[in-house]
Amino acid sequence: MALQCKIQTLQVVDTEYSADAVEWCPVEGWHNILACGTYQLKKPDGKNPDESNEPHVRVGRLYLYHFEEQIFAPLTEVQRLETAAVLDIKWSYVPLVEHPLLAIANAKGTVELCCLTGSEKKSCRLEPLCSVDLGDECLALSLDWSMAQKQGGHPQQLVSSDSKGRLSLLSVDVSSPSVHILEQWKAHDFEAWIAAFDYWNKHIVYSGQSMSGLCLCNKY
Repeated sequence: MALQCKIQTLQVVDTEYSADAVEWCPVEGWHNILACGTYQLKKPDGKNPDESNEPHVRVGRLYLYHFEEQIFAPLTEVQRLETAAVLDIKWSYVPLVEHPLLAIANAKGTVELCCLTGSEKKSCRLEPLCSVDLGDECLALSLDWSMAQKQGGHPQQLVSSDSKGRLSLLSVDVSSPSVHILEQWKAHDFEAWIAAFDYWNKHIVYSGQSMSGLCLCNKY
């Protein structure tokens, strides 16, 4: 007999901009922290978009919420940051620099790392730590942490995809702290919308592009 599954809506939150990515923090002790990244195209200020040749501006906002089990409004907003448009976010699987890290892929072609600070869950904050540019005139579209960090793998690594069809293998040095590109290669002819590490083989990376199937790459 098939198992019955019931899903209930506990709360609806208006993020104003389109919500592109939401991620619960997987680090022990921080499971009740939720991050949300948003993306919006804004018309040029003070101008009729039908008469202006200026491109729309990609803007975003990063929200941090605290979840508490209660009947009404279990999510409480604890922080919001105005940013470039956010395409993807991923928490580190384990604490780095003694705190959880949130990696952010944005419309400026940058991968940024933010550190979750604060001892009280309802007053915690994301603080910018370091960042790396993937290249000129591109959007950082997605990212993923290597599962090797769950086994204490060093250095900590990320993979990111961009709008020029490239994949970038990134290394995070928590002692500096800094993040830099180890390797970058062309994987697709058009936008590489998604990139992810294999969960069981840290040397394998997958990526995907609209209408053109899946790409598998061996990092080594």
